[in-house]
Order: sequence, then C-alpha cells, then structure tokens
Amino acid sequence: MGVAGGGALTSLDDLSLTLPLWPAAVALALAAVATFFRYGAALDTQTAALRRDTEGLV
Repeated sequence: MGVAGGGALTSLDDLSLTLPLWPAAVALALAAVATFFRYGAALDTQTAALRRDTEGLV
C-alpha cells in the first residue's frame, strides 16, 4: 500500500454530484403562484374595505 498512488478512499476522481434543476424550478414556480394568491387575497380585502367606505357616499 503506497501513499503516492492514492487509495480508493482518498481518490475523488470518480465522485461526481449532479443536481437536477427541475426541483428548484418547481419550487420557484410554486412560490410565484403562492405570491399571486397572497396578492389577490390582499387586493380582495382592500376592495371590500373600499366598497364599505363608499357605500354611504353614493
């Protein structure tokens, strides 16, 4: 056993890590959809409040 050649446990030539990008893309898309729903709910709340405020003016 020689140190110069590198053993099986110390050689990282065959070690490769590939990360697929589709999980990150799906997570980003779901975050965007959640943001749109949150914005829509806030817009509905504000619209309802404005309607209540203007009911007595008309």
